Amino acid sequence: MPWNRSARNSLPAAGRMLGRRAAGAAACGRHRLNVCPPDAAPDVPGLGGDVPAAHSCRMAGASQGWHEREELLSARTKNLHRALVSLQEELEAIDWYQQRVDATEDPELREILAHNRDEEKEHASMILEWIRRHDVAFARMLKEHTGHAGPIVTEEEAAKASGEAGGDAQREKGK
Repeated sequence: MPWNRSARNSLPAAGRMLGRRAAGAAACGRHRLNVCPPDAAPDVPGLGGDVPAAHSCRMAGASQGWHEREELLSARTKNLHRALVSLQEELEAIDWYQQRVDATEDPELREILAHNRDEEKEHASMILEWIRRHDVAFARMLKEHTGHAGPIVTEEEAAKASGEAGGDAQREKGK
């Protein structure tokens, strides 16, 4: 039977939320928490049905595994990696729920999907806070670029982006 994208939604919610695999399902990030079409193998293009050939059955595929030998990585790096991949997964889930909110014509379903989307935002925020507490540079950038009124891109950043960085500063010093 060809994979139907809506089949994922027919799985019991508790099973999806706990990351349990459906019988015969391959591990898959894209189909959220280890639920993948039973006939699909991870990282194999051309899954058949309505799944695009480019689909690799992996959410944030390039970030799933280690890019360096695992024995060379510190526990801190491994934990940051886990948190960053988890953040990617939560953000992708938010996007999926938002699309479903827009697409459904059923008001009750829309309300449930919006609630689920907002739960994913809570998860993403918690992970982001963990990252902030464990990565000093990330914490500094969050402090500098979030929670402030006014333009997001400052004049300094705009000057850097347009290639004018340093020119005005040098002229000011020369005055």
